[in-house]
Amino acid sequence: MGKKRRNDESAESDTPRKKETIPEFNGTVFKAMLKDPTIAMKGLEKFISTAKKLPRSDLYDVVEGYIKISMECAEIFKLLEGEKHVESEMMLIFGSLEAILLRTASDLSHFNMVGNAIVKKTVFSYMKLLQGSFRSANHRFIRQCLGLLCALVTQGPEAAREVLSHLHINKFLSGLAKMKDKQGRPDVRQAFIQFVLSFVVSGDNTTVGQILEIKELLPVILNTGLKEDRMSTVNLILSTLKTKVVLNKAISKTQKVRFFTPAVLASIASLYKWNGIADATVDDDRMSENTELSGMTVIRELAHSFLLDLCCSRKHGISFHDVSFGTAGRPGNIVLLQFLVGLKQATEDELVADLVVNVLKATPDILSRYFKETQYAYAPRLKTTWQDNVKLLKKIYEAQPEISTVFQTQEVIPLPRLLSMVMVISLPPVCNKSFFTQGLILANTGAHLTTLSVVNFILKRASKNIEYLLDKSVWCSSDLYTAEMMEDLVQQYREMLGKILPDMTSIIEKWQSLSKKEKAGSEEKKDKSEGDAKLTKCKVPAEDTAEVILLKALILQLICLYQKVVPHLVSQCKFDFSKLLKGIVSEKGIKEEIPPVLQHHVLQLALDLPASKFSWFRMQGAADKDSSSGEKSVFYLLLKMFVSSSSSHLKASTQMLVLKVLKDTGVFEHTWTELELWLEQLARLEPNQQETVIQFLERVLVKLVCSSYEYTDKVASLVQEAGYLQANLSSQEGDTASVPVSHIDDVIDMLDVIMEASDGELEEFGPAVSEDLIMQTFPFSALVPATLEARNKLPADSGMVYEYLAAVLSDVLHCQREPLPLCLALLQYDKEFVSSECCTSPHSAIVCFHQYYSKWLPQQCREELFQSSECHAKGLSDQTSYTALMKAAYIQGPDTLLKDTFRKSAEEALASFSLGEFPVAIKQILLYIRSTVENFGTFSKDVGASMLRTFMEILEKMVIKLQGFQEAKNSEPAVVKSQEGSDLFLELNQSSTVEVNIQQILLSALGSIFKHPYLEQWFLALELSAMPPHSLNPVRLKQLCSLMTDNILVLLKLCAPVLQELNHLELLRSYMGALERAALQELVEKGSKPAKKHSRTFQSLLSLHNYMDSSNLREVVSKLLLLPHNSLISPSSSKGANFELSIYGQAALQILTECKYTASQDHGTFLTQAHLFGLGTLLLSCSKPALEAFLLQFLSSEPSSAKLLHTDVLLHCLQRPLSDSLAISSLLLQNCSTHRLRFEMWCLEPENMEKLSDQSEAFLPLINMYLRVASREDPARPKDVQKDILKALKQVLLAKFSQCVLGNLTEESGAQLTETLGSLIKLSANSKDIRDLINSLPSALQNVDSFERWQLVDVISDKLADCPEEQEKWRKSVATAAIKCLIASYSHSKDQATSPLEQEHSILKRLQRVLISKEDITASEWNNFVKNGLKYAQIIRVLCQAAHVTKAAHNLTKTSGLLTWIMQIVEKRNLDWQLLCAIIDLFHVLWFTALGQKEKQVDEAKTSLSAEEKPQSFVKCLPPPLISEFLCVASTITRHLGLGLKAAQLSLFLQTICSVLKHRATALHVSKQADRLTLHPQPLSCTEALALLHCWASSSHNTELLTQIQALSEKHKVKEVMGMRKDKARVKSSLSHVYMRKEKLAEDTETENEDKSLLTECKLYLTNIFVHWEPAFQLSEPQPALPTDKLDPSWLTRITAHLVTKWSLRCLVEDSYDENRAKEFLLWLEKAVIKHTKIADVVLLDLGLKADLLRLYHQAFEAQCHSSISARAGTLQLFTKIMISLLEIQGNLPELHQAVVSACIPEATLDQTRLEAGLSLLSLYIHEVWSGATSADLFLSHVSLVTGAKCKKVKSSQKKADIRDICNDIITMKS
Repeated sequence: MGKKRRNDESAESDTPRKKETIPEFNGTVFKAMLKDPTIAMKGLEKFISTAKKLPRSDLYDVVEGYIKISMECAEIFKLLEGEKHVESEMMLIFGSLEAILLRTASDLSHFNMVGNAIVKKTVFSYMKLLQGSFRSANHRFIRQCLGLLCALVTQGPEAAREVLSHLHINKFLSGLAKMKDKQGRPDVRQAFIQFVLSFVVSGDNTTVGQILEIKELLPVILNTGLKEDRMSTVNLILSTLKTKVVLNKAISKTQKVRFFTPAVLASIASLYKWNGIADATVDDDRMSENTELSGMTVIRELAHSFLLDLCCSRKHGISFHDVSFGTAGRPGNIVLLQFLVGLKQATEDELVADLVVNVLKATPDILSRYFKETQYAYAPRLKTTWQDNVKLLKKIYEAQPEISTVFQTQEVIPLPRLLSMVMVISLPPVCNKSFFTQGLILANTGAHLTTLSVVNFILKRASKNIEYLLDKSVWCSSDLYTAEMMEDLVQQYREMLGKILPDMTSIIEKWQSLSKKEKAGSEEKKDKSEGDAKLTKCKVPAEDTAEVILLKALILQLICLYQKVVPHLVSQCKFDFSKLLKGIVSEKGIKEEIPPVLQHHVLQLALDLPASKFSWFRMQGAADKDSSSGEKSVFYLLLKMFVSSSSSHLKASTQMLVLKVLKDTGVFEHTWTELELWLEQLARLEPNQQETVIQFLERVLVKLVCSSYEYTDKVASLVQEAGYLQANLSSQEGDTASVPVSHIDDVIDMLDVIMEASDGELEEFGPAVSEDLIMQTFPFSALVPATLEARNKLPADSGMVYEYLAAVLSDVLHCQREPLPLCLALLQYDKEFVSSECCTSPHSAIVCFHQYYSKWLPQQCREELFQSSECHAKGLSDQTSYTALMKAAYIQGPDTLLKDTFRKSAEEALASFSLGEFPVAIKQILLYIRSTVENFGTFSKDVGASMLRTFMEILEKMVIKLQGFQEAKNSEPAVVKSQEGSDLFLELNQSSTVEVNIQQILLSALGSIFKHPYLEQWFLALELSAMPPHSLNPVRLKQLCSLMTDNILVLLKLCAPVLQELNHLELLRSYMGALERAALQELVEKGSKPAKKHSRTFQSLLSLHNYMDSSNLREVVSKLLLLPHNSLISPSSSKGANFELSIYGQAALQILTECKYTASQDHGTFLTQAHLFGLGTLLLSCSKPALEAFLLQFLSSEPSSAKLLHTDVLLHCLQRPLSDSLAISSLLLQNCSTHRLRFEMWCLEPENMEKLSDQSEAFLPLINMYLRVASREDPARPKDVQKDILKALKQVLLAKFSQCVLGNLTEESGAQLTETLGSLIKLSANSKDIRDLINSLPSALQNVDSFERWQLVDVISDKLADCPEEQEKWRKSVATAAIKCLIASYSHSKDQATSPLEQEHSILKRLQRVLISKEDITASEWNNFVKNGLKYAQIIRVLCQAAHVTKAAHNLTKTSGLLTWIMQIVEKRNLDWQLLCAIIDLFHVLWFTALGQKEKQVDEAKTSLSAEEKPQSFVKCLPPPLISEFLCVASTITRHLGLGLKAAQLSLFLQTICSVLKHRATALHVSKQADRLTLHPQPLSCTEALALLHCWASSSHNTELLTQIQALSEKHKVKEVMGMRKDKARVKSSLSHVYMRKEKLAEDTETENEDKSLLTECKLYLTNIFVHWEPAFQLSEPQPALPTDKLDPSWLTRITAHLVTKWSLRCLVEDSYDENRAKEFLLWLEKAVIKHTKIADVVLLDLGLKADLLRLYHQAFEAQCHSSISARAGTLQLFTKIMISLLEIQGNLPELHQAVVSACIPEATLDQTRLEAGLSLLSLYIHEVWSGATSADLFLSHVSLVTGAKCKKVKSSQKKADIRDICNDIITMKS
């Protein structure tokens, strides 16, 4: 704004004198010029020209100056008077008004009243003139008129409404949109666009909605030339529509759909081909290079972004979500469908294609209809257009989710509909049988590629879906579908795809035709070189080589996918797929002309297809199978391919195929891992050595496959022979045999059965055979005897075969856990070899290997078959591999193994160790360890130990090296997945294309180590006194045990973290079990006299306890804590301390504080009274912070355990006023009467009371807790002691706490301090004691630093109850304080988000109570309060409740038979979720309307009538038949809860059925008294109870309970539990609920919170429902025999009772204690559980349930209740009776049990005081005995405390039986 003058008329100027005569153009001058008709137009021209320059700091603001002195612009409007107007003059007038309006709408907005005045004047007086000007031929004049109208609209929403209401909309107005300037100059269309958009920008939501409805405005603009508009205009239109319409939540989706018609969307899409003028700048370097290109790019991206938001967003756009995916026949997104069908350049323009793809992704319901109505042709033809169309089709379907989202819905969908929905997004409707047939017929490779690529895409998508559907882990936790239903769906899916896809024969024919073309092409090329070049040129195929390769690779991949998706099509094909393999490899090896990608795919095909589709071992065209001239078997070619593959990818795939082929033969079912050794050694041979070995292996394997039983029997006989040999050599018959001799025949027979039987019939033959037994029975494969037999028949020049066999058999030997059977086999065949004719000069490999394996033969079996000179062992430096190095060193003996040169060589070899060598090498070292242990006695003392230590160190280094591979793999970046099609062409030059599974190798290696029997047996063998068979003297035995345990412990420490990370700690289970047994054994034997340092067992325990199973560790800790006191502590070695923890105490402390589990995991079943005694001993002896933290955590989770801790723990904590110590003390006081009594006696000591006073801030939480529990009735404590302590506390703390409360408080400290002071006043003070507080507190209450002071108001009011005058004065002061506090709070927290609403509401309620008359507060205070309250307080709510007519409900239920109709509807097959919810709502309303006030009258009658009066004369109940009918409806609905009920409907249903059952019980009682029993006594069945429980568990996601109920229902075929039926049609469900679901995050959060609240209500209703269930018959009675397929009712009753009891009890314990609920539950428990022995036995077996019952018992006595002990005596007596009954059923009670019970609750006592005291005292006894104590020491200590407490003398007439009398009786009975 320009600098203002002091006075417009008389302002001085500093300009030169010659300019002083020219007046400045200001508001006054302009106004004067307007009044002069001769210069008015000139003034307007100058005003307009000047206004265009404003605002400027150096120029006077004439606009502001004018409107200041002419608020209504009367001078300008006066110029419009008259009938005739000149266009030139009107342009100036309109221009001046526009200039003023533009300023009042922007920087001069404080003059908006001027703008509004102009609007009203113009609209009401000159609107006709303006609109009439639109007919002028002067386009400039029309633009000026539109500009003025636009400026009018910009004044605000009200102005926009005024202009729009007076605007006459006609075709002439809309015709302005077509007035364009062809030269690109500003035109009428541009002005018209700005005018129309001004309504959208400046108008409110109502105005915007009206503009959208007017077809002559925005739609005309968009449909007439948008494509040619300027860049700035297009940007204005799209940005305005996006922000004000699309993203505007106030504009409904219906309004958007009606506005954005297909025609409008097509006009916006025309911007993809925009050809307007780029008149705006963009931040793009391309603009300077090519303005048109850059502008087009910007406009295209603008249009694309706009259309994506509009068409794809369900939240803001016009797309609707059809949950049926268009299968329900709804119109759906018809606008988007018509728009997409009209797009013509989707195959040419990438952005248009992207739009189509994204729209169809967001609205899959129109997918099928789009392809049916689209203009693109998909019939196969030899045109690139068709291929482009197919590419678009693939883009569309590839954008759809791989796994259909239909499985994520919460509703059950019938399988036929579900399949149709899956097909919508996975199978294009144009891709039918005809499509694929025609595409494959076309004589063009590109067309074939296109056709088969579609097949490939469909199969991949189907494969993903099928894999997901067959994943049982997904459906096990599903409430909607079962795994069996999904298997059925998969079968239907496959059948449907099989009808559409081309059959396998046509695919194979296409492969063969390509192969024939290639063959013909090569022959023609040969002819071309020989003769007729021209003719050959015409016949040579024109396809590019790469295209053909891609097509063949695609065909191979398709066959693999066929096997995964439609295997029935593959099984129908009779083609021998072996021919494919023969096409890539010959007898000379891999054909070089075959691309590696085809080799890979052929191998993958062979891996995926069944073995029956190949002829692996059939000879083709060979007359003699041993003849080298005949054609080799396919398996020979496979071996040839394996050794000749240069690519690691191909070699790995070939190896997998070889293994698969041999495994499928059945010969290697249990020994297939050995085959890897044969192949690995084959691959290590030199190329010139491989042919001989391959031919040898091929002949042996063919013979083995044909005669498998011959060689498997040989293996079995060798194993049996080894067993007999070991049995004869052992001093204990059969103990050292790897397989007991008596069982060998049985095992062999059993394995024969296993090999012959199918997988499904295995269970019929007994339990599964363990892996260890299989390894012992078949330690090596039948290939070993087969090759040895063939070896003995080889000619003498077969040295390469001998060396190969020696290498392989060495590896096989190293892999043996028991090498004797293999060594016997080798010896047997070596004997045959020696006796054969070819053994004139045995090969050195045979001789060396004979000497090597003979080391594992017993001395009696060893034979020198060869001369030692025939074997020339190589030196260590000559060995090339780690395995060979170890083998050479082991042959040479201990001297070599213990040398430093060997260690150095071994470390060097290990450094270059490859990953694949680890499994065999580790097993080799394990074999050496085994042999060293067996022969330990033959070595000298040092040599044997050194050898064993050397081998264990080598094993440790190998594990470390292997872990290094795993760590390196974890640190590698993830590999990015390649794009589509890249899986057809592989990177062939990469060094390693197949990555070895490091984790699998690591687990295999560690499994070999820790599953080795010698390591398992020798670990802690000495400590367990369980040594394996041996012949060692005691000294050597001890040495060996120590060495093995120490070294194994090192391995365990090294590997346990890795195994824990890999989630495979089960490999260490045997070691952890041994560790547990050894620890327990040591504690039994040496626990009474702990050593000075930890034993080897406890060193291991403290190192490995975090990896032990919790149950194992629990036993050890339990035993530690049960040790005697002297075993946990020992005399201190340092001065000043009396005791310190022993090694066992240290162990217990370390395990408890370091272990990762807590005692609450098993609901307190871990620590019993004896355990807690040990824990207390630790605490008293060693005050470790970690131990205190553990005890605090335990007591917090198990508060009832406070009764099991000795009071010395409390005294110990009181001496150390630290946070944890005092927190423990508070919990002890809160939960145990004994500790409260001990605390009181401690406080009565003067020095302790002084300590409390001096350190009151530290002891405040403890004092607060004591005062809180002191207000309870506790008959188990002498009342006089409590009175004394309260009096003492008042004397030392009342005044101090009062001053603190009156001072500055914080929210944290204030709450506890005021609560403590309030309790102290309530329990011990009178009005005189708190006089100062009464006088000072009202002023402190006015402060808002802490609202906690208000807790004291009620306490003081109660204390003043006996002084009416003081109480009245107090009331008025409180009222004034409340008013002032609220005023301060309102003013202090002006923002409602931060205001303390809850505290303010509490004070308001208190103010309502204390305000009696208007004189209580002054008028000014009241006015101030009201004022502040109203000002600050909250593409108020008014709640309303609907009224229900009683008469209508009566007619519907009794006359119309509505309840019967409801049951019929529910039982129909087409019941859906929505219908079920509606029925539940109707059921709810009908019942409560019919019930009316009857139940309330029943409750009132119960309280008003005496016991002698008959209630039936006063109480009206519903007719029993009507109640029964309601129960039948409830039962019917219960069976259908599996449809997936939401929390709201479940709450309504449970509330209704709860009320029905309650009223039914009342009616039953009335009927009994009237002698007209008309109701069945069993209202709720077991199945219904479980169904209700299952529904709640499903809604609340209680996985544990769901698992239990589902397992029960599946095992015993109780399908009703889950609301399921075998009839598949019963699961039909409507999708309308999901269709109507809002997609707003805020609403979702609110719904989630509401669901939580509703589920809490459901829990309350359900507990009340279950109290109406009870066993239908006595379980003790014998039940009739039932068919095997029927469930035993008594068993179902027991399980139901157990689950219902456990769940109900858990609910009661989790919630705050409610005496009424507890009493109802106890009455039910006594009736339904205690009276039935079998049910009680089941309940007592559940430790968690027992712990919960004890918790509830603790809450019943210790919880803060409104009622007194006297009022609760009946409930407590019933609870105590139940607990004693269960204890007596359980048995193993202390000797004084009966005496305690008799003393505490005598049978005929009428003394209420004695009963209350006895119940409280007995609760201490029950807690101790229930927790497993066999003696009641803690209880007796409490009795002693009571009898020892001093008692004031009272008169005999006043004396009543109290707690001391009971305790004296107990002591008397005990003595």
